[in-house]
Amino acid sequence: MLKIGSIIKGSHGEQWRIQQKLGEGRCCEVYKVQTLDEHIQAAARVYRAEFAFVCRRELNLLKTIRQSAGDCKHFTAVLDCLTVDGRSVVLQELLDLCLNHIQMMADNQGMSLYHLHKFASDLARALSVLHGFGYVHADLKPSNIMWSSQHSCLKLIDFGLSFHLSKERDIGVVQSKNYRAPEVVEKIGSPLKQPALTAAIDLWSLGCLLMWVLTGQKVAALWDDPVHGLSGYCENCKVPGSVERCQYEVRVQQQLTSFWEEDINTEVHEKFKDLVKWLFQCQSNRRLTIPAMLEHSFLSAEIVPDHCDLLLLPTAVLRILNAIDEKDLASSQEYIEDLKQAVVEECEKYGPISKCLIPLSREGCGKIYVCYEQSSSSQTAFEKLNGSTLNDHTVITTYYPPDFIKKEKFL
Repeated sequence: MLKIGSIIKGSHGEQWRIQQKLGEGRCCEVYKVQTLDEHIQAAARVYRAEFAFVCRRELNLLKTIRQSAGDCKHFTAVLDCLTVDGRSVVLQELLDLCLNHIQMMADNQGMSLYHLHKFASDLARALSVLHGFGYVHADLKPSNIMWSSQHSCLKLIDFGLSFHLSKERDIGVVQSKNYRAPEVVEKIGSPLKQPALTAAIDLWSLGCLLMWVLTGQKVAALWDDPVHGLSGYCENCKVPGSVERCQYEVRVQQQLTSFWEEDINTEVHEKFKDLVKWLFQCQSNRRLTIPAMLEHSFLSAEIVPDHCDLLLLPTAVLRILNAIDEKDLASSQEYIEDLKQAVVEECEKYGPISKCLIPLSREGCGKIYVCYEQSSSSQTAFEKLNGSTLNDHTVITTYYPPDFIKKEKFL
């Protein structure tokens, strides 16, 4: 264990101060560290001596992805690797929130369709890269998925149980209980019967995660009924050539109908129902593949976030409401530029800005969008400016998706 306040030296001469412990798992402890000049923060993963091989495995996997896929934003960047007191330490970019924390912020009531769509898209893209290199994550669960406010996306972490489909034969127990595919349950329960594990086990876990994100309830509770409980392959799918629907699919569809009630008939809801239908299939060859999921109509749907959606997850872009009267926008261009300069001067108190936009379009009329270079600056400005006076107005702040800015889509 590292001591809070102690200093560790990086391999390139940097000095990092241990600030706080963020958590720990089976293989390692995680600390927040910062350079002595306070310019850079990072997460230090300190591996237990007996799990040094896990450290090497993760580094090799991330190195393969970085070398071949370039700067894929759905995986954490490795800043340095070193040894401290005989233990392997990996310095990685500091992320913000895991899915558990995000769900707590939503009062464990589940999240909106906008966030459901965002999370499904991010995780599918991450798995597309991972599966493309022949790897299976094999432990998708809320604590292994984290939000990056800097990149405005979810990132996969913890590859301790990951395996390569063609290079590894002796695969042990994989996946956490509540996210375990039927074939993994069969493998654990019948050591002599060894169902082949494929990338499809990640798709099952992904389905469990999406249902949990939506409802706030673990989907495994649906098949924990002591009388009609499900474990491993369901009775319908055990029968060769059966045309009966998979019982897991049926239970999940029933939960969705009950959860959405009258809203279930909308087009986007139906698209999501169809998506999860093909994620919850006992037979792995019937489940969606990641390429098929990326082409699914739910992921191509346009879902507009509401005000509450833009308060939940921090990004590097700040949206300022109520700072401008529409009549002000009819003033001269010189007036608009002076106003923009005043906004920039106020917002730069919290960090460097790359762009400030005051759209004249109908959708963005009366709003100001400030793009910070660092999301930490945006988060400070979000708190400091909300309810303050700007341009003689009491303003309201929200975050805003950077990809909307790139598309010049203003809400």
